[in-house]
Amino acid sequence: MDRETPTTRDPVDFVGLGLLVVWVGALQVMLEQGPEAGLVRVHFIVTAAVTAAIAFLAFIAWELTDRNPIVDLRIFRKPNVYGRGAALFVCFCGFGRQSPSSFPLWLQTNMGYTATAAGEMIAMNCGLGRIAAPLTSHTRVEVDVRAVIFFGMLVMSGASLYRIGFNQDMTFWQLVPAQLAIGLRSAILVYDHHEPHCLRR
Repeated sequence: MDRETPTTRDPVDFVGLGLLVVWVGALQVMLEQGPEAGLVRVHFIVTAAVTAAIAFLAFIAWELTDRNPIVDLRIFRKPNVYGRGAALFVCFCGFGRQSPSSFPLWLQTNMGYTATAAGEMIAMNCGLGRIAAPLTSHTRVEVDVRAVIFFGMLVMSGASLYRIGFNQDMTFWQLVPAQLAIGLRSAILVYDHHEPHCLRR
């Protein structure tokens, strides 16, 4: 008896994929090269910006009208958590997760930390995260996932507000609380990948 699931092959949206590559690539070039560009290269940066803008608008128009878009933008029409709410949540979490990437650079260039000392500071992220990770895993059935994610968002917001006041006069241990909170936040927010059905209405 054949138990294999029938497979289908959907057409690939090569046009949408190409436009996506163009506008993201041009935008990245503009953002990376823009601050260091002199008068000689200013036309190159302007060209990259215009290219990114035109390709982005063309990408939006194509994806909204194509039958099999590479990125289904029609999901943003849905008001529930799978639409606009989920997109905003992912963006907010993305900014929160990427912000610590520049922290070691700041420690070494502005605070005079060695690579080892900066690594010890980043290692503080594992402190509360090691404790919270197994707890969130065990409570994913008993506790509403939305409450856990909301708590993680509060922790991330508090850590971000605390980091705003960072300055070169702070000691090692004055910087540690934010790192502990970031580790706790990371352990909590990965919780949303376990039970996505709990987010449904």
